Amino acid sequence: MLGASSFLVNRLSRIDRPDMPEHMSAEATVFLSGGAAIVCGILAALIVLWLTSGDERRSARNPLVWLAAGFGFGVLSPAITGATLPMSIMLFEWWRVSVASAGEALMNVLSSLMFVPNSVFQQGVFGLFTGFLAGALWGIGAIPIDLAANSRNRAISTWGPWAIAAALGAAFYGVSVLAPAEWLAQWG
Repeated sequence: MLGASSFLVNRLSRIDRPDMPEHMSAEATVFLSGGAAIVCGILAALIVLWLTSGDERRSARNPLVWLAAGFGFGVLSPAITGATLPMSIMLFEWWRVSVASAGEALMNVLSSLMFVPNSVFQQGVFGLFTGFLAGALWGIGAIPIDLAANSRNRAISTWGPWAIAAALGAAFYGVSVLAPAEWLAQWG
């Protein structure tokens, strides 16, 4: 959810003055941030698996490890979000205006794939500051999740990480959707 939140804040920050930033419609928010949520969730899972694989440890990792992993998340998440953006836009357009034929659908897919390199570059460069903020939040949020996962209490070690991750994800996404657009644009 942090990747989706970062995407939404970054989009608000790209509004040129004197125009005022506005939140997207609910449908656009779901479609466009959905792709970001999926790929950033996969990225986060891969980072966590890489940091914890083959490890029979009995204590939590050093917090600096999670902050460094958050930095990596912050650098990579804008670029991979950019890779999904053309396809997310295409799916949103398909949902709003139905596709006439299979040939048109194929052309839309191929057209959106052609925009991926440009979108990766644009999101990767212009979303870097927002990505760093998201990475810092990711790294800070990973610390209590890791502590809960390594708790001696079986219930906390089983359900604690999931509860903390869900609460943090809901809080970040809620702020990015419900906070004033002008305030969010300052953070992007």
